[in-house]
Amino acid sequence: MAHNQLTSVHGELSDLPRLRSVIVRDNNLKTAGIPTDIFRMKDLTIIDLSRNQLREVPTNLEYAKGSIVLNLSYNNIETIPNSVCANLIDLLFLDLSNNKLDMLPPQIRRLSMLQSLKLSNNPLNHFQLKQLPSMFLTEELISNV
Repeated sequence: MAHNQLTSVHGELSDLPRLRSVIVRDNNLKTAGIPTDIFRMKDLTIIDLSRNQLREVPTNLEYAKGSIVLNLSYNNIETIPNSVCANLIDLLFLDLSNNKLDMLPPQIRRLSMLQSLKLSNNPLNHFQLKQLPSMFLTEELISNV
């Protein structure tokens, strides 16, 4: 469903209980255009909402507990709720680059499985790298801090 200028995604996705990935990048989605029940699907492991018009993290994203890839890059997101980091503890890859984040939630330290964190092109004021003890620090992360 990528690259289609969609303004909303319909709830029929929740009728696909074995759906493993939702890739709706490069559309015109706003937070209200994303059905909240899709994040409760147990087999969902990849969520790509990049290159849309999101101003906030979609409601109920914290229920996508089996997710290992989350891409929210190239939106207008200003904050990441603590609940997202507290509940998506199996994430391996998190891309928050090219948003409007000025800080990260303290609960980011709960993402102990994280292997890749992309934060470039955000107006981050500060955060402590020691919050992410097990992550390999990539050049992209370091160059933006």
